[in-house]
Amino acid sequence: KPSNVLVDRSGAAILVDFGIAAKAGEGSLTEQGSTIGTPWYMAPEQVGAADGDPVVREQVDVYGVCATLYHLVTLRPPYDGDYDSVLRQLADRDPVPPRRLRPELPRDLCAVIEKGMERDPSRRYASMTALHDDLQALCMHLPVKARAIRAPERWLRAARRRPGAVAAVLAVVLAVGVAVPVTMHWRDDVHAATEERHTRYLAELAALPPSIAFEGSLQSRQLLDADERQGYLARLDRVLALAPDDDFARLLRSALLLDQGDLAGSLADIELLTSDDDGRGESTPSFARAFRERYAAIDTEKPGVLGLDLDGLPPPQTDRDRVVLGFQLYRCKRAADALEVLEAGTSRHAVNLRMQARYASAISRQDLQRVLAEVDELERRQRGRTARSAYLRGLALRAAGDAEAALTAFEASAALCPDAYGTRFNIAMLHVAQQRPLAALRELHAARALRPANLNASQQIVSVLAELGRHDEATAEVERMPSTGHTAEPWHREYLRGYVNAWRAYTEYGAGREQQALEAEQRAVAHYRTAQQSCEPGSADYRWIAESIAARLLDGTTPQDRFDGLVRMLDDNPSSSVLLTAFARACAEAMPLDAARQQIMQNVLEAAAERARRRAAIDQTRETVPQKPR
Repeated sequence: KPSNVLVDRSGAAILVDFGIAAKAGEGSLTEQGSTIGTPWYMAPEQVGAADGDPVVREQVDVYGVCATLYHLVTLRPPYDGDYDSVLRQLADRDPVPPRRLRPELPRDLCAVIEKGMERDPSRRYASMTALHDDLQALCMHLPVKARAIRAPERWLRAARRRPGAVAAVLAVVLAVGVAVPVTMHWRDDVHAATEERHTRYLAELAALPPSIAFEGSLQSRQLLDADERQGYLARLDRVLALAPDDDFARLLRSALLLDQGDLAGSLADIELLTSDDDGRGESTPSFARAFRERYAAIDTEKPGVLGLDLDGLPPPQTDRDRVVLGFQLYRCKRAADALEVLEAGTSRHAVNLRMQARYASAISRQDLQRVLAEVDELERRQRGRTARSAYLRGLALRAAGDAEAALTAFEASAALCPDAYGTRFNIAMLHVAQQRPLAALRELHAARALRPANLNASQQIVSVLAELGRHDEATAEVERMPSTGHTAEPWHREYLRGYVNAWRAYTEYGAGREQQALEAEQRAVAHYRTAQQSCEPGSADYRWIAESIAARLLDGTTPQDRFDGLVRMLDDNPSSSVLLTAFARACAEAMPLDAARQQIMQNVLEAAAERARRRAAIDQTRETVPQKPR
């Protein structure tokens, strides 16, 4: 056995311990019913041999040497188990073939080992010399006398040793022959049910609104309409009922519960996500325990996630840890920190969150390309597009300057989740940027219907109507706007009244009604000044309104001032017929034209008006033909 073989510093093997050796012909070293030796390397005939049986012979040593060689090349003994277990195995079981444990072993080497460990001594090597000769041939890459045992022969040998077991196997085969069709039918039913469940899960996942739990300011998330939040929670409940292991959906639900003030419900989801032992080894106890303690100690005096202290936590080690921490960092508007945590993530949940953090941190076109690559990867791993993945694709494409491709992506998102406010609003703003005002108005009205208390859509409706020259409609929209609501500021309504009157002034000026234009402009400035009084002096809002006041056309300005001001405005809105008409008048005032040039200018204005009518016709039929600014 291995413990009887020592190797000296030169690499030579030395055989030691001859405690139970005997000369050939001197009889047995066993008493009746007893066993001497180490069973893991003992020949089967030595187990419980009767008195007088000639078991101590050269073939026993052949077996022991080959059993030791078996252990050397497979890295495990021929039999596993304790003393009694190995003795029972020796009685009727052969060792596992060496090549089954180590397929890379040479076939001839395995043949030599198995011949030396034959259960029947008559089939083993007759002497140590014969074993030596085969081993020597093996080392010299010459043919060996031993032949590999084939599978049918192994089976027949086992059958002869255990006929009862063979009968049982045949009975099982017969039973299997009957049971297999039934089992396959049952398996098909189970598979179909599993696929149907997964299909429903993917459909629910695809329809989730893209910006759940992330949109808005940290202070305003608690102002989300209660019915809208309950609708989101119901959707997430359905997703988790179909896929309880969807960590991202669980984090979203926890976040919504926290935003509505249900810390206990939110903490229940966090405890599931940060369990010390979730059955998958997916959480590092030190991080999980620390995070749970922080979450349970949230300062409820602060709104939502602002009460969660994320600094000084143990570093996350697993993918789930990274997703949990990255999610909370991103919710705290710490996109760069979230991205750093999520960079090493490999799960689809990590990719899902990382692409959003990367978009929020993007500073180059290369960053946006990486966002798009991660969107592709997520859709591949989720087996399809979701409203969220399409929405992130649209954001990245818009930031990269591909407005038409961005619009296609946002519309795909809206098709999967028609009631997502953010998606509708983004589609509308792309139409505004592409000078498709009627399409923009349709989307803005749809967005406002989803969230009447969110004044962003209402303000944009006023803006688009005013720029179209539909001033009375724009004024009516301003007056219908609530004085309070999401994004509402005390100065908003007064500012919008001024904005509508400023555009009325451009229209009247372009039509040659200078007095009406001056009166409209004066009303605009008065409203702007009232709005400015509600702002903190020196603030961004205060400066913005001051710029609007300075952009006067008539009161205290020269023809050159009007010309320069309209040039700047046309740079932002080159196809506005209102601005083009006003610009033509400013040109005539700044640079008096002869009759021929006046006719050319008139032709330009008529062409601009015709282009505006055609654009409106295209807009009404929703044929979004790309147009380049002129």
